[in-house]
Amino acid sequence: MTSPSPAYREHMRSPWALVLCLLGVVGSVGIMMTGHWRKGSMAFAVAVLVAGILRLVLPERWAGLLAVRAKWIDCLILLGLGALMATLVMFVPHSRPA
Repeated sequence: MTSPSPAYREHMRSPWALVLCLLGVVGSVGIMMTGHWRKGSMAFAVAVLVAGILRLVLPERWAGLLAVRAKWIDCLILLGLGALMATLVMFVPHSRPA
């Protein structure tokens, strides 16, 4: 078996940023499973926004597996999708029970 490449080991050095974001995603799924889809969706959007902010402010070796592409592309995608999701959650009208 061959040893992992130095680039792979460099990314695996700091998994805490990705773990933090994934904990937010798991928490949001837990909220949604209790029937609170709006709160859960907003928690998911916040987790994606946190991932984008962490990717923006952390150096690449600390960002770990959040660093997939160039920094500006990762930030644009994560922050854009997080903001879009949060906006959509706020604009979907509340449903009223029949």
